[in-house]
Amino acid sequence: DIMLMGSGKWSDYFGFPFRKVFFIIICAYSAWFWLSRGLATARELQAISFLAILLMLWGLLLPALYGTNLSYALGDSLPLYGLLFAPAINCVISKNGLWYDSRNFIYWLARLLAVAHVTIATLGILFRDQAEIIAVFVNYVLDPVEGGIVGINFEPDTFRIMYGSSLFLLLGFYICMDRLRTSSKISNILDAVLFLAAIAATTTRSYYLAVVLSWCIYFFFRLVPLKFRLSIGFFLTMGAILALLTVPIILMVDPSFVAQLGLPSRPESDEYRYLQSASLLASLLDNVLIGKGFGAHTDLTSQVIAPYSYELSILAYDMKVGIIGLIVTVVIFVLYARTAQLSTLAQVGKERFAVWFAAIFVTIFISNTNPYLFSFLGFYLLMFFYLELRSLLNPSHKCNGLN
Repeated sequence: DIMLMGSGKWSDYFGFPFRKVFFIIICAYSAWFWLSRGLATARELQAISFLAILLMLWGLLLPALYGTNLSYALGDSLPLYGLLFAPAINCVISKNGLWYDSRNFIYWLARLLAVAHVTIATLGILFRDQAEIIAVFVNYVLDPVEGGIVGINFEPDTFRIMYGSSLFLLLGFYICMDRLRTSSKISNILDAVLFLAAIAATTTRSYYLAVVLSWCIYFFFRLVPLKFRLSIGFFLTMGAILALLTVPIILMVDPSFVAQLGLPSRPESDEYRYLQSASLLASLLDNVLIGKGFGAHTDLTSQVIAPYSYELSILAYDMKVGIIGLIVTVVIFVLYARTAQLSTLAQVGKERFAVWFAAIFVTIFISNTNPYLFSFLGFYLLMFFYLELRSLLNPSHKCNGLN
């Protein structure tokens, strides 16, 4: 449902959010399995404790002080509540040796998603006169109740396919890159071509940049002759780099800067993002140390139902948590990431780690201009990369046959 439908609108058809109910069952079982068998480690408990502190202070206390609607605060921070269960879910998966098969299933779904994008784009181009009928049909599949999902857009010179699950084309491309790292079989090359074609069909600038950046980061790690230790300092540096990605994005939302890069422009949305960045920056400077808490928003909002949701989601997050909250977030990243039994990158496999870091880097990068991370889709993506890192760094992981 997440990989192919994205928006979760099928829940309306059934009358309840079935994937969230299913996820709650998974969390409850995993927590019971993890705690009842005494499998929690000190590092995992530390990570959960820091995340709980972040949620209590910025998800409850600050919203209450600022008079923010607590339902907004809860909706805004819901994916982070899900991450409280990440170590427990990882425990169930690793102890039962499920990750290898789960990863392959996710890759199969990502290829199916890519085929759907390419097929719809091809039909739209070949049968332009009937493209509108195709768009209506696909939109009703994505939203069986109202058919209101924007899955296909018509623009003057292009045919665009872009909806929630399109995000997972990058996930499929990541797994494909990892496979190409060890084998240049024709099937892996064809998969790469398929994912690139599907990404092209989205005509989304951030996706194009993500593909280029992922290769640049991969080759940087591969070519730089440095020996990295998996120390606190190493993960702190990684976390700081990811946190500071907001800075260049502030420049990139300037329409004139986009034009200089030669990227396709969308004047209306580009101008709105530029105004959004100015509004969020002004609000951040009002309380730069601790922010205003989850659920906070500026005078400029994009959604009536969820006014706290912004396309510039990372800058909005900075506005909500401030410098201190951002530091706490980086510490949480370090505690979640530093679960390794290995001590050096050479032991892990520098090239494989490079592919993983390239993927998490571009995920944060594209989330600077899209509200991906602070949704159920974003949580799913973060869980995938967390489970992948745990498998990567721990040789005792039963399903670490991915090397």
